[in-house]
Amino acid sequence: MRPHPTSETAKITQALSICITHNLLVLFKAALKRDENIDDTKVSNDYLNKLVVRESKARKAGRIFPQALYVALYRPTEISLQFIRWLRSGLVRSILYNQAIALLRPLMAAYI
Repeated sequence: MRPHPTSETAKITQALSICITHNLLVLFKAALKRDENIDDTKVSNDYLNKLVVRESKARKAGRIFPQALYVALYRPTEISLQFIRWLRSGLVRSILYNQAIALLRPLMAAYI
């Protein structure tokens, strides 16, 4: 018997599925960075730009913002929608890995 969609078991199963999927995407991105030298620079740049804004707000309020600490501890877990669309497209169309990587490189450099 399947659990009802609003049961506690169904909610736990959905949450675990989401966590597993996210972790697999993060691992795949790390492998792409290590093996193909492809990094999601636009996500990193957005993070750094947000730090500049936060530092400016802190300075205006008379506080010190430890930007160097935030940069040093940065662990990117955000996954861009472009990356997810690229992966989904590659899986649906059964494209060759080398061709898929060639399509991914410009997507990870800038928002298109």
